[in-house]
Amino acid sequence: MALTQGDIAIAGYNTTNPDSIRLVVLIDIVAGTTFNITDNGWLSSGSFRTGEGILTYTAPTDISAGTVLTWTNGNVNNNNSPGFNSNSPSNFALNASGDSLIIYTGTLASPTLIYALNSSGNWSSNATSAATSAQPTCQNWVMPKGRRAFVRFI
Repeated sequence: MALTQGDIAIAGYNTTNPDSIRLVVLIDIVAGTTFNITDNGWLSSGSFRTGEGILTYTAPTDISAGTVLTWTNGNVNNNNSPGFNSNSPSNFALNASGDSLIIYTGTLASPTLIYALNSSGNWSSNATSAATSAQPTCQNWVMPKGRRAFVRFI
């Protein structure tokens, strides 16, 4: 089953070193399901600003709804949830003065957005720096027929 809007949500994050993210899985997902998390901002033109990092998660086993996945940057104790592709992905660093975290499937050039969060509390008009992001637009969200949106941009 392909992931769609609201299937994974950000339950918590820390922008003070070491950066960390907690994700909650809101549906059952099967082994091999992959999604990405990026701190690349969203451009007002409807695509990602590049130059920041991407963290990829691939479910090593079936994952039950309600499971919390934890990742900490530079985790040398390897107590991150199994399935993350790196303990310290290149250019993935949360900006303490504000950053966006966007969960998506596909590629940066052709994403299906799952969830987006802006830690500064306000979306910018455009992604002009590592600390800014426009609010992603609805045309990049996929909503299955008959399903109601239960996750809203924060």
